[in-house]
Amino acid sequence: MGALKETVNRVRVSRERASFINPLLSLIIALFKNATVPDEIVQQLNDFKSSRSGDEGTRPLDFSHLLRAALWHVKLFPYSNVPSTPEDLILRPWLEHVRDFRGATREDAFAEAQSRAFIDRDADADALELFHAALSGIEWDGDVGEVGVEETERRRRDFWTEQRLSALACVLPNAAVADYINREKQRVFTIVQRWLELLASDPRECRAPMLLVAFSAWLQTALGIREEDDTQGIGRLWCRRLWQQVAPSIDLSAIPIERLASVVQSMKERLAEEDGTSLHTSFQPSRRVYRQTASPPCDSCGSRVPSYMFCTVCKLAVYCGKECQKQDWKKKPKGHKEQCARLKSFVTDVIALTEWE
Repeated sequence: MGALKETVNRVRVSRERASFINPLLSLIIALFKNATVPDEIVQQLNDFKSSRSGDEGTRPLDFSHLLRAALWHVKLFPYSNVPSTPEDLILRPWLEHVRDFRGATREDAFAEAQSRAFIDRDADADALELFHAALSGIEWDGDVGEVGVEETERRRRDFWTEQRLSALACVLPNAAVADYINREKQRVFTIVQRWLELLASDPRECRAPMLLVAFSAWLQTALGIREEDDTQGIGRLWCRRLWQQVAPSIDLSAIPIERLASVVQSMKERLAEEDGTSLHTSFQPSRRVYRQTASPPCDSCGSRVPSYMFCTVCKLAVYCGKECQKQDWKKKPKGHKEQCARLKSFVTDVIALTEWE
């Protein structure tokens, strides 16, 4: 646990040596995409402090460098040699890594990592490329290649909207992206308006995330669009009106675009406190939810039940009940009695990765 945390927080690679993070990416995928890792384990990982980590060990996992390194990795190892759109070549493969990173950390810590991932001046080109990819191909987000699957199309579009906004949260703090938006406000606003229309033709039915609402409202304010200019029936200014209802004390005209994502995050934290919830939790469901919705198969009979149990020694073997546990323990050959000690001692050593530069 400590080795993984120190590796994530300390590993640094250059663009040319992005392949060096292959083992780390594979480990994160294995742990947080292909395995059932509940919120409680993620919290333990982020709170873990090793004896040699000093004060830095109190910080949660920091994926700020890996968010950018993953973009280099995607460009170094494209999914296909067939010419395709920037969205297919860069955005979607990169977002797969982003989802894995999210699964390993807390919501507040991940938002902080996003705000720092592309903020340096030497990240300008990467940030601009990712920004354009995030705003391209939006019309295809709901396409499932079938007829009569409107609900599936809506779920897919909502999902990809969240994913694209995750990319925007990473690149909006970048100065070059901010300069581009300020120069091309009308062009960007047209794309965002079309994005909102695709989410729902009627704004009363639109479930747009707050960052998208804030982005549209900021563009409307920056362009100086007035209430009397709203002549399109469904309401071009509904995002600004909604923002004024949710955050009446925040004047968008006084906020530079570089700070918009952090302002939205601060507002989410305030609303969470008012609701008695917290953003210091992970993106993973709790053990109770996992037991109800994602029960792993029994190592003895293969059945999946919400009341599954682990071996109390190695914590790795899974059983549907005590009867299967007893049978697997006594089984010969290769019963769990023979395997338990080996499984308990099995660890993945990634400390060497911390030496990579």
